[in-house]
Amino acid sequence: MGMIRGGLLTFVSILLFVALFATNSFLVISSSLNYENVESSLGEIAEEVLIDNFEQEINSAYSLMQVYCLTNSEYVFNQDEITLVISCDIVSQGKEAVIGDLTSSYIEQIYYKDYDCSFLDCGDETPFYLLSAKSQSYWRGWFYWGLFACAILIVLAFLVIENKNNLPFLLGALLIVSSLPFIKIEWFFSLFVGWDFLKYFVLFFSKSFNIFLVSLISGIVLIGIGIVLKLLNLGQYLSKLIPQRFKKPEIKIQEKPKK
Repeated sequence: MGMIRGGLLTFVSILLFVALFATNSFLVISSSLNYENVESSLGEIAEEVLIDNFEQEINSAYSLMQVYCLTNSEYVFNQDEITLVISCDIVSQGKEAVIGDLTSSYIEQIYYKDYDCSFLDCGDETPFYLLSAKSQSYWRGWFYWGLFACAILIVLAFLVIENKNNLPFLLGALLIVSSLPFIKIEWFFSLFVGWDFLKYFVLFFSKSFNIFLVSLISGIVLIGIGIVLKLLNLGQYLSKLIPQRFKKPEIKIQEKPKK
């Protein structure tokens, strides 16, 4: 019975490790895709896109902006599917200020755009969709599913582990170890920043070190709770709360009556 319990605990621990790693990954990506982070990280790339595709249109429109702004407070820049509103106060500051304002408005538009497609389909047709609010919501949804899976596996580990006082030590260790790859993952992808198809991955993992710190501190706290439980010996009390059907049945040996 002890070998079966040990094997089950090992199997549940492996599944929990995988679930914790996946949940941390989903949290890293969803946290990295908040608007403020995308805006600051994507600014240079978005400006390059605007200049490469609409430099001639912006140059020819700037003179019209200056004339239009003599009697108006805003100028609407329309090109292809892009519609951006520029304040005339920005126009008065020069063309570079106009390009900077267009870049900010462009990032906001592609981030909050209501993409009418699924995650996988949009990723092929519109690369910027991967950095949108809808993409962040997609990864946050997977993070919640990961939490749910972790909760189920923690309950199973609680039922399987013999000494309940050891559970916080197990959880804390698994949480810390599963977070270790996130120390250098942003640095790893930054090595490939020159590769066009990998340059966006740095942004996806820009919050990896923050999540590592959160997981590390949480793991240390769990280990601290385990120490307290050991000192107070609360594991035996928790074991008594488990229904009898989860416990190993006791086999009583009856003595033969003496003749």
